[in-house]
Amino acid sequence: MDRKRIEARLNLARHFFQHSIRRLFSHEDVNGPGFDEFLSKYREDNIFQIDARERERYRTFARCVQCNICQPYCVMFRAIGYEEFPGPMVVASTLSRALAELGTTGGVLYNCTQCRLCETTCPENAPIAEIVGFMRKYIYKYNQDLVPKPLLEMCSLVQKQGSIFDETPSEVGREKTTAEYVLFLGCHGRSGQQQRARAVISMLDRMAVDFTTIDEVCCGAPLRAAGSDVGHELARINIERIREKNTAKVITLCPHCLVEFHERSEYAGKLEAIHIAELLPELPSVRGSREIVAYHDPCMLGRVCGVFDRPRQALTLAGARLVEMDTIREMAFCCGNWGGLGLSARNTAEAIAVRRMEDAQSVGAEVLLTECPWCLEIFRSANPPGGKPRISSVVEYLIGLEE
Repeated sequence: MDRKRIEARLNLARHFFQHSIRRLFSHEDVNGPGFDEFLSKYREDNIFQIDARERERYRTFARCVQCNICQPYCVMFRAIGYEEFPGPMVVASTLSRALAELGTTGGVLYNCTQCRLCETTCPENAPIAEIVGFMRKYIYKYNQDLVPKPLLEMCSLVQKQGSIFDETPSEVGREKTTAEYVLFLGCHGRSGQQQRARAVISMLDRMAVDFTTIDEVCCGAPLRAAGSDVGHELARINIERIREKNTAKVITLCPHCLVEFHERSEYAGKLEAIHIAELLPELPSVRGSREIVAYHDPCMLGRVCGVFDRPRQALTLAGARLVEMDTIREMAFCCGNWGGLGLSARNTAEAIAVRRMEDAQSVGAEVLLTECPWCLEIFRSANPPGGKPRISSVVEYLIGLEE
């Protein structure tokens, strides 16, 4: 350990002791200019202050007992091995307890897809995805040299244009003055996957749902995954535009938008949000499929929001021969495209997607279906033209049976 790091730790211990004594015997501002000067001096060593709420959550990070149960289920650990990503156990048990070392170890955190499968397998319920998000936030704030450049560019683009895509959003929506529901298309629905958005609109029309779209901006989920903390402004804009329609009910196309609406404090409690997959069995008169299909459970829609059965019910009602892969529902493997991996390590993300498509082929599926735009994007990207299995969203598949 070099002299500067030793000095940093000694100074940190001294300031902590002085800070504690002053807090006990003084009502003055204990976070005065002296402490700020200390933080500034050693900021390159990633020594930083956390607020009271985060300090309380930080105590839960110590739940990991290093049992190693989670490691075999980590798609990144399986894809690239220990040298490039030591796995969720090391992140939870080691990195989270050595924040001052993030300057040398923090880069591995961007090899996590934040799929939360490790949390599902953890007997102690260690909040591993939250640990990764916590550390990414402080890396983004204090040492952006460790943040993959594509993620920084994406965050900058969202702040400038309100979307992860550097293109003018298509006019796929249908805006009215008021409606019972706001259809939140998301970045992909507005720019990357308009065909799916149109299929959703057709579905809602057939169900006679009273809905409108809005001049929305990104929900903020991709920024939060990267570590940026500017999503609160995006949330303010979206909430204001939703309320202009005299409703708080929202239908999302993207599970990550849904989770953001539930978890981000600016949204939480202000919206009644559901995902389009929850309405699928209500689509009338869809019959005629005879294909063998497999359904991929998106991490956020399944593990986090608990939506497993509704897409399967819709496919069964349509006559499809549904087969199940080895890992499904809470234990489903990730597609590889979240946590910024699809931008920062595209080849690895596609390799993970290929393994998932191979899982579908191994059970005889002719079509692999899902209801997440991020999953769809990476599956289609990794699947060559004419490749098998065929990739589709459930909505597009069902609407296609009627055409």
